Amino acid sequence: ANLIIHNVEANSQLSEGEKNELSAHGYLMRGMIFFDQARKMGRFVPVTQVFDVENPDAVNIPMTTTVAQSYEIIISDLKKAADYLPTTNMPGLPTRYAAGVLLSRAALQAYAYTNESKYLDIAIEYATDVINNSGEDLLYSNLVWTCF
Repeated sequence: ANLIIHNVEANSQLSEGEKNELSAHGYLMRGMIFFDQARKMGRFVPVTQVFDVENPDAVNIPMTTTVAQSYEIIISDLKKAADYLPTTNMPGLPTRYAAGVLLSRAALQAYAYTNESKYLDIAIEYATDVINNSGEDLLYSNLVWTCF
């Protein structure tokens, strides 16, 4: 994920729109990985850079100091993904709405740990966007997932 973000942002041949959309894929992947780690452990090592064999000292990254800091990093990555992914995409590729669902869920969990209402605002904003604009029958989708 970090390699995607780094290479896209360093590319001089892509337009800003292309850079935003392509790096959003990297931010979504990294946000998903960090969210999974936070759900399992609370704190994690926030690897947000590409490492170089020539510089082994750069790998010495401390864990997040609190669960709240973990969720700040997760929310930041998922917001970048939700804000820059397209509303439609080819099958198998994520959209703004997929990122919005994950972001809403992460924001609710962040609220549960921190009791900071800003996370409720984020959850409501992105969930409302998914509900109002995705065109998906969310009630049917929820019933299908409930059966599994």
